[in-house]
Amino acid sequence: MRKLMVLILTLLAVAPGRLWAQLANGNPPIPAASHSHKKRKGTVLSKLKFDPIAVNEESYEYYDADNGWTDATSVNYSFKGTPLEGQKDFERVIQPLGDPEADGLLRSAADQDDWGQGLLWGGIAVETAGWTDFAVEMMDMGTSTDSSGRIIDHDPNMVPSTIMILGGVGLILKGVFTQLDADNDRAGAVARYNAVVQSDQKLSMMVLPGSQAVGLGFTQAF
Repeated sequence: MRKLMVLILTLLAVAPGRLWAQLANGNPPIPAASHSHKKRKGTVLSKLKFDPIAVNEESYEYYDADNGWTDATSVNYSFKGTPLEGQKDFERVIQPLGDPEADGLLRSAADQDDWGQGLLWGGIAVETAGWTDFAVEMMDMGTSTDSSGRIIDHDPNMVPSTIMILGGVGLILKGVFTQLDADNDRAGAVARYNAVVQSDQKLSMMVLPGSQAVGLGFTQAF
């Protein structure tokens, strides 16, 4: 019974977290576009002149317990001197191009962001419940005397709390890797956009390999 309660708690924690993330990011859940709508969008080429998105690399130092101070590089994006930070910024710049591949990568990034935040908040909720259950079990540990004067030992049942704590940590890690996948999709959308723009939009109906995407799909390993 307690394992069933853990499963129900996990589902109830993740789903509201993802919905809250969608609303907070300005991406309310909407039904997928019909096939005919996607097809019409893909056959209309924009006649406008587009500027490329600048890919900026910044170096910084961080302290590693094994290697001491270590150099690392972070990537950020800007358009005409204005930083691109949130999902809406990328959509505002990339979607007017009307390229199906870039738009698909942006939609995937938004979905991964929502799931990542939902998993993070759900993991925090489940882990908190696990530690609460652990505290309750420890408080009940000890001995008591029944009405007949017999001494009864109360051994704590740590299985449910352990499952919830480990499950919460797993959800948090899954959320982190899911958001990394979202960053990869956005990097792929930028690479696709720049490839089309810098080729005078002659590639806008061709499928290019995502050669500049950062990393691979981390969530496939979990």
